Amino acid sequence: MIVPVVLHTCDKYSKYWNHWFMFFKKYVDRDTKVYFLSEEIEPDFASEVIVVKTGRGEWGARLITGLNKIPEKYIFYMQEDFWPKIKCNPKDYIDTFFKYNMDALRICPDYPTYSLTHINNDLFKFNKTSDYLMNHAFSLWSKEYFLKYVDPNDNPWQNELVRTPIIAKTAHNIYLIKYEWYNPVVSKGVLTKKGIDMINHFTEE
Repeated sequence: MIVPVVLHTCDKYSKYWNHWFMFFKKYVDRDTKVYFLSEEIEPDFASEVIVVKTGRGEWGARLITGLNKIPEKYIFYMQEDFWPKIKCNPKDYIDTFFKYNMDALRICPDYPTYSLTHINNDLFKFNKTSDYLMNHAFSLWSKEYFLKYVDPNDNPWQNELVRTPIIAKTAHNIYLIKYEWYNPVVSKGVLTKKGIDMINHFTEE
């Protein structure tokens, strides 16, 4: 089964695309199919990914448009401000996803606001009323389930905060594997010191 990575971005963040791809190529298994969802601009590395143009609009509308153009039923979702820092092979998590009949599997660090139940090793299940049941951290999703909780008028922050209590009223199967394999490197549109350090270190290698 092919489960692609879907990179969802907006054109105003295009200044970060090459850096994201630089780290993605270095650390993520290169046998991974990648859809690159931008608005109207193509990235410099368009020949190495599948570019899906969503047109301009609100975050939710663009995401719905992009996901509906992707034929696969399951996807890994990520954003351009997640820069890999150690090795990751997304395919390693597919069997676990189906074994537990998951709706979503976060592959990221734990955060204090999460309420989790330990399953085994580094695998946890989100408790029914945990904060951030809707979350845009790197995750393996049922695309149908993801789309169910995205409204065309949602911005990213609204989507997480408004959809989480809605999901909490359902019998969801959302899990987390603790693995700190990338850095979030942009805050309010500005590259953080962590991102700058990553670029400088990469350049020095």
